[in-house]
Amino acid sequence: MPRVPPGTLVDDSATEGSAPVAARIAALRRLQAERQGGLNGALAGTRLRQACRLGHRERERVVQLADGLDLSARGVERLLRAARTIADLEGDEVVGTGQLDQAGRFRALGTRAPGPLAI
Repeated sequence: MPRVPPGTLVDDSATEGSAPVAARIAALRRLQAERQGGLNGALAGTRLRQACRLGHRERERVVQLADGLDLSARGVERLLRAARTIADLEGDEVVGTGQLDQAGRFRALGTRAPGPLAI
């Protein structure tokens, strides 16, 4: 996940309550269970690719991201699961290049070597 900007942490504006977030998560879990019989995190192989419903352009983007991020087969599946979840959150039935790119950015953030702490 991307880092939360420090200004957001000290901002006094209203934030979203936990009840609406919990309701949204419950709805997503129901959607995933109805579509594929379980959560996106449990998908692998053919079932994962079927759930993503990738077109030609999206498959090419997966290959580009896998090459650029030096992903293993397991890493590609993680990328696809994250992209499928992002698409679900956005209400999209198919995974698009935008969701793949966002999942790739999350993946890239997780693989960076930590830098020195600046105080």
